[in-house]
Amino acid sequence: MFIVVADTNFLLAPFQFRFNLEYELERVLGGYKIVIPKRVLNELK
Repeated sequence: MFIVVADTNFLLAPFQFRFNLEYELERVLGGYKIVIPKRVLNELK
C-alpha cells in the first residue's frame, strides 16, 4: 500500500482538468491511502 500526501494543487487538479482522482490513483498505484496535512486543510478553508 502506498501513502499519498496531498497538497492543495493535488486536491484541486481533478476539478481543473476533469479527471477522476480515485480512479487514476487506483489504476497507477493499486492500493493507496491519501493523507492531507492540517496546513493544507487550513489553506482550503
